[in-house]
Amino acid sequence: MRLLTLSLQLPLHPGDIPGFRAAIAGLVGLEHELFHQHANREAYEEALHWQYPLVQYAVRRGHAAIIGMEEGADAIRKILLPALGDTLEVAGRERRIGGMFLKETSFELPLLNEPASFGLGGWIALNGANYAAWKAASDDGERLELLGRTLTGHLRAFGERLGMAEYKRIEARVLSVENQKKVRWHGADLVRFNVLAEANVAVPPGIGLGRMAAFGFGEALTPASYFRMLHFSAQRGNEVL
Repeated sequence: MRLLTLSLQLPLHPGDIPGFRAAIAGLVGLEHELFHQHANREAYEEALHWQYPLVQYAVRRGHAAIIGMEEGADAIRKILLPALGDTLEVAGRERRIGGMFLKETSFELPLLNEPASFGLGGWIALNGANYAAWKAASDDGERLELLGRTLTGHLRAFGERLGMAEYKRIEARVLSVENQKKVRWHGADLVRFNVLAEANVAVPPGIGLGRMAAFGFGEALTPASYFRMLHFSAQRGNEVL
C-alpha cells in the first residue's frame, strides 16, 4: 500500500489547518471529495463522509503537509499537484509557497504474530459517550482498557478503508498515557492524548488515527520519535494537563 507525503514550504500553525484544508479543497474543486470528506459538492458544510480519511492535513516542522494513502496518494499526484501554483489563499490571505517536497513509501498491513509498539501524538480518542465513561472510570487501569478498545476500533476502521482482509482481527492496547489536554473544536470540548500503544498490525508512521485524523490529530510515531517528542515538549515547558 502506498503512502505519499507532500510537504510545502508554507509556514502553518496547527490551528490554521481547517483553513488550509478548505483552501486545498477549493483549489482542486469540491467534486474531488477525498480532499474534504463531504458527500455533497455544492453545500460544503453538510453530508459528511465518516470513513477513514485517505487525504489528511498536518503540520510538519512548522510547515504544511498533506498525506495521502492509496487513492489519496493518486489524488495528490494527479489532481492537486497540477493545480498548485506559487501562492495559495488560506482564510482570505494570500500565502506564498516557497517550494515543495514529495515522498512516497509503501507499507504492508499483515497481522503480526507479536504486537508492535508505536506512539500517538494528540490522539482524539473519545466521543461524548466514551468520554463520560472515561471520567467515571474507577482507576487508571479501567481508563487504559477503555482507550485500548477505542484504539482497536480506530485501527479496524483504518484497516477496513485500506482493504485489509482481516481488519476485524486487529487488536490494540494502550500501554501508557503520558499526558492529556482539553481542546475546543467547533464548539465541542474534547481531550487529546499522547499515548504509547501496541497492536498486532504495523502502524505506518505519519498517518493520523482517531477523531479529526484529517486535521493532524493522532499522528502515529515510532517509539523513538514519540519519546523524542515528549522530551522536546518537556524542555519547552509544553507539558499538557
